[in-house]
Amino acid sequence: MATAQQIALGLTDQFDVAATYGLGELADAVEHAVRPGKVGTVLVRTR
Repeated sequence: MATAQQIALGLTDQFDVAATYGLGELADAVEHAVRPGKVGTVLVRTR
């Protein structure tokens, strides 16, 4: 998990990021991830 997170956060210019949420905003991140018409990846960071 930590490695995947480092790759995702370190290579954001390689893919479209729709938004980045903190772990405390997990419910908002999930809602955003399944939102119709969303373009890009929703990231959840632990720090």
